[in-house]
Amino acid sequence: MAKDLSDTPKETVSSWSREEPGPGWVNAVMLLTWLLAGVVAFIPFAFDTSPWDAVTLRVPGNRGNWWHFLAGAPFFLAFPMFWLRLQSLF
Repeated sequence: MAKDLSDTPKETVSSWSREEPGPGWVNAVMLLTWLLAGVVAFIPFAFDTSPWDAVTLRVPGNRGNWWHFLAGAPFFLAFPMFWLRLQSLF
């Protein structure tokens, strides 16, 4: 005794994002947000050390080690997001 589901809509929440892109202004705002996040990767914020300095192990006192790399690396996740946001705009 199966129920007849022929009248139910076939569209699901997971298919909404794949079929139609979001509004253009939302994509533009998110691109601006990720651009700002990319700029932060090069601004010194702790003891005159930027995330770029941490990744390249150029920290004050020449004491850079693996955890400096781990602390600076997440800031560079903004760069792949540029590409994704630019693709969503065009």
